[in-house]
Amino acid sequence: LCITSTCLVIMQHSRALEEDILRNLYKKDGVINCGGAELNKQKVQHSEDGKWLFVAVGNCIQVYSYASQELVCTLRHHAAMVTGIVVSPFHKMQLFTSSMDGHVAVWDYSDGTLLRYIDFGAPLHRFALSPGKIEPLMFCLVTKTDIGEPKNVIVGMPSHLLTERQLGTTLGEHLAGAQQFLHLGSGLKNQSDFVFTYNGMFLVSYVNKKVLMYNLEMDEAYKYDVECTVTSVASHPSQMCIATGNRIGQIHLWYEFGKSESAVVTTVYHWHAHAVADLHFTTDGTYLLSGGEESVLVLWQLATNRKYFRPRLGSPITRVSCSPGDQYFAVCLQSNVIRVVSGLNNDVQFTLGGLRKAFLQDPKALGMKTGLVYNPHSNTIAMNSTPGFVQFYSPVSGGVLHELDVVGLNYVSRPNEAPLVQTTVEHAAFSPGDGRWMATVEARDDSYTAPELRLKMWRFKEQRQSYILSACVDPPHDKSVTSLIFQPHSCVGEEFSRMLVSTSLDGKFKVWVLLGGNDEGEEAWACRSVGYYHNLPCRGAQFSGDGSLLAANYGTYITLWDPIASVIKTVLNGVFQKEEFKHVVFGQHSSSHCLVAASSNHLYVWDLLSCSVLWCVEASVERLVADPFGTLVAVFVSMATDTDGTKPIHVYLISPLCSAPVAIHEGVCKGGVLGAVFIPGTIKKGVCDRSTLFFMDPKQTLYCLGDKNIHTDGTVISSVKSLDQNQKTEQAFVEIFGDPSQTRVPPNQLFPQTDAVITYLLNGTQHHEVYNAPPHALPPMSGLCMSFLKSLLPAVVAKEPSNIDITNGLSGDGEEEGRDTGGESEDDDQKRPQEINFVTEVSMDIERVYERTNLSAQVEAYGWLFIPP
Repeated sequence: LCITSTCLVIMQHSRALEEDILRNLYKKDGVINCGGAELNKQKVQHSEDGKWLFVAVGNCIQVYSYASQELVCTLRHHAAMVTGIVVSPFHKMQLFTSSMDGHVAVWDYSDGTLLRYIDFGAPLHRFALSPGKIEPLMFCLVTKTDIGEPKNVIVGMPSHLLTERQLGTTLGEHLAGAQQFLHLGSGLKNQSDFVFTYNGMFLVSYVNKKVLMYNLEMDEAYKYDVECTVTSVASHPSQMCIATGNRIGQIHLWYEFGKSESAVVTTVYHWHAHAVADLHFTTDGTYLLSGGEESVLVLWQLATNRKYFRPRLGSPITRVSCSPGDQYFAVCLQSNVIRVVSGLNNDVQFTLGGLRKAFLQDPKALGMKTGLVYNPHSNTIAMNSTPGFVQFYSPVSGGVLHELDVVGLNYVSRPNEAPLVQTTVEHAAFSPGDGRWMATVEARDDSYTAPELRLKMWRFKEQRQSYILSACVDPPHDKSVTSLIFQPHSCVGEEFSRMLVSTSLDGKFKVWVLLGGNDEGEEAWACRSVGYYHNLPCRGAQFSGDGSLLAANYGTYITLWDPIASVIKTVLNGVFQKEEFKHVVFGQHSSSHCLVAASSNHLYVWDLLSCSVLWCVEASVERLVADPFGTLVAVFVSMATDTDGTKPIHVYLISPLCSAPVAIHEGVCKGGVLGAVFIPGTIKKGVCDRSTLFFMDPKQTLYCLGDKNIHTDGTVISSVKSLDQNQKTEQAFVEIFGDPSQTRVPPNQLFPQTDAVITYLLNGTQHHEVYNAPPHALPPMSGLCMSFLKSLLPAVVAKEPSNIDITNGLSGDGEEEGRDTGGESEDDDQKRPQEINFVTEVSMDIERVYERTNLSAQVEAYGWLFIPP
């Protein structure tokens, strides 16, 4: 009787604690931008003395030193992408920067101080100062929306507005009344660059097949038609000469402009096979630098028409600039890298940049195919880089430590307009624990020649501090490989010491083992066994935490195997017919007996001890990641389409034992998730106290869940809902017996956007409290056995009223008899839902489902704990 009363007290306290937790679900926290901001959109600018270079990285500006080749400081103020960097003509140690947030900021870059900023009240797409005058003009490219269709217009204002205004001044009225010089049409494609002649007389820009010029002294505009779309423009530093590049790779030098179209003199240079991405004259005007998709920096000697090349820069060129004195050339690449090339011998002196962008020539193809993979050897995140490479990103330093050439082929540009199909790395995996072995899968299929498919095993060599190729299987499967995974714990023995599993659309999964008793000396990889199920394509595989089980995903079926004996143990399938599973993960540590799987519309959790579904909710899951260092599972859920046509992504951190989320991060990104991984070590103490979750959005920007006060490279972009840990541990009963409210939070709290909440109440779920209770707090098993067996029988609803009062506890001699026979009152019979083994509630009011669930827990959850006399 004492134990039963104690359980009832715990039940009532847990319900109050649950309601308090749900009321305080929001907690101020955020998602941190860790890297991947684009630094190839703007030209690299240089200080007048040539000692510093300024790089626009997303919404901040990074200052580097040429002497040390290290980052000196980061200038942070703007809330949107930086669109212009100009060294101040008034003070050589000051810098002007513009942004899409409408601000122009004035910096002292010697100590990284923000002196002042001016708010123009409209996004600034480009920003520049005209040279050659005592008081230069300030020009901005803005989008005018006051009359009719939005149009891109270059406007000019006096530059003294930058120096006379105080911090935080608003100049929206000046921008609205500023003089409009050139109209560039509408749309993002018409937000072109603009330059000035060396004396500041002409303003030059372009749009489509037109070159636009404006004489600032005569207040006259000129328009010249050309045969091909213009893609870039540059101005000579000491002559009245303009250079333009077009879509077919031609470079035109313009002389005698500002007159009629017939009087203009042009000279044509042609080497590039594709569009000229950027042009830039050297400081003395002797050479013209050009770059494009060919990944080759071309130096044109204008006096002799000779060409000099710096080939194989790694990826297409997007921007080119020169330092004062032409000692260095800064070349921005499409892979989000800046190569600093020596002006003396054309050698690459050093490289700047964070995360490399994984790209392919076909814009519709997915470049980031490997996702995010944890490398335990160097504590880094491995992912795709330029085609054929794998990069290793360090969360600690915030930079790329190393790039590995997996394919061994140079980047080749497309020979014609059709994109060239390249060999790409599609999968990567590392041996758990030490990370000394790495496995990769590379593939190429252009639909014309024979498909290429290779599985490579790499071993880390301490002498070279890099992975060295150890074995290659060509091909490992008949069709595309869908997953690649190492066994978590090596089964060290005389037969083999490592195990690797690959799955394929050919319907087979293959078990590869490293022959030999250890990793030293001679090693050889061999295929030990092959598994298949009904000739269905195998979508992926996952090992359990201890490596004793292998889950192979065959679409509508999930098969569980013994990887050592290659014997199938059981087959799991969803409740709904013809529902294919996309993601499968095992629970870890205390939830290692759970299997979590996601289909197109539902999220399932199985108890592998009974092979039954614990719970299921309706959700559109984009990605599923288990924390190998904790007990949580990260669920990335795609929500309803937003007004801009994209679907926001929410992150739910859950424990497989219950459907109530531990934390909710809303709107972390839009459009999908390219990859996600847990890394040991925490940014903040809280939800993930042993690891940190990193994930990547479709723009290949890397984020992590953490405290906004720990700032790495970006800003906090979303808020998080989290359960208050202090409230969860402040009560003595909860500390001793656990928190029973976790299994009673309604499933709709996990995915509140669904209209239909599907809840599965399985027989035996009311016993979880005893399973999880401390052994010293439980009565003897001999006393629980009979009540436990009776609780498994179907409930018998008696029509006669009973003396049981659930609310006020047990009292009287007749209570035991009433509870043993299952009798209850008519009032309780009306409140209590009918007991069945499997209940499906579809399109039911959320609050009504919640009330019925709580009432069911109140009546049934602890009745069988009574000890018979």
